[in-house]
Parts: sequence; C-alpha cells; structure tokens
Amino acid sequence: MSHGETSFTYDVPIPDIINRDDKNKFLKKVGQYLVDSMLDKIADGVSPVTGKPFTKLNKEYAAEEHGGDRTAILDEHGDMLQALTYKIVGDRIWVGIKGDEAIKSFAHNTGFKGHPVLEGKAPKRQFIPEKGESLLKDIMAGIGDITDEYIA
Repeated sequence: MSHGETSFTYDVPIPDIINRDDKNKFLKKVGQYLVDSMLDKIADGVSPVTGKPFTKLNKEYAAEEHGGDRTAILDEHGDMLQALTYKIVGDRIWVGIKGDEAIKSFAHNTGFKGHPVLEGKAPKRQFIPEKGESLLKDIMAGIGDITDEYIA
C-alpha cells in the first residue's frame, strides 16, 4: 500500500476442474464479488476487514453535511468508492484504488498515517486489508459459493 495506490492482492484457489475457458469468467466473477461485498459493508458503516463499525462522524460535521446521520460510509462525494475496482493478474486478483483517489483512500485506510496535521487526530476507517490481513470470513466464504457454481 502506498500513496499511489491502496490495494490488496488475493491469490485465488482455482480448482483443476475449472477449464481454461471458464477460468477467466470465474476470476472476473470473484473480482466483482469482492468489490461488491466490500462496498456493501462500507455502505453499512462497517469495515470489511475488521467487521467493526467505522468511527462515527463528529456531531457538528454530521449535522452540517449528513442531516445528522453520524454513520461513516466513506462516500462524501462518491469519487473514492467509485474508483474501487479489481484487476486480474494471472491467478491473482488485485483489488484497490489508484489514481486521484488513492491518497484519500490511503488516508481513510490508515487514519491519515504520515499526514503532518491529521495523523492521530482523524480516525482510521480501514476498508482495504493491509499486508498479512484479509477481508472478513463471511466475504471470503462467498468465494466458495462461486467456486461451487463452476464445479457443480
């Protein structure tokens, strides 16, 4: 994870029974599933990494910008979450944010780590796993359901 991108890579276990023609379809389905599942958790104000609710928005900000709703859904203008995507790289799936929204996603994901003013003052709202971490077990279990579709 860097300021140029906020991402993780998932090594997809591909059963031998899935033929070459179906492999790419399978990987695309898993990639889209990962992105959609992450967005679903975020929309509920919950980290798809830890399963814990994100730190609530401060009262004044929530009143001014969100009609008083303090649920943090990381979607102030929608640009950052719209940039969340996946890419197939061999038998791996890269999931993350690159480009203009990468700095914003890094800041939210790390609690503004390294920021000269906001580090330690802004809450960490992690939505992309760091090295050695994974998404929630219920999200990862869904990949098994996709696998079952292809081997049934």
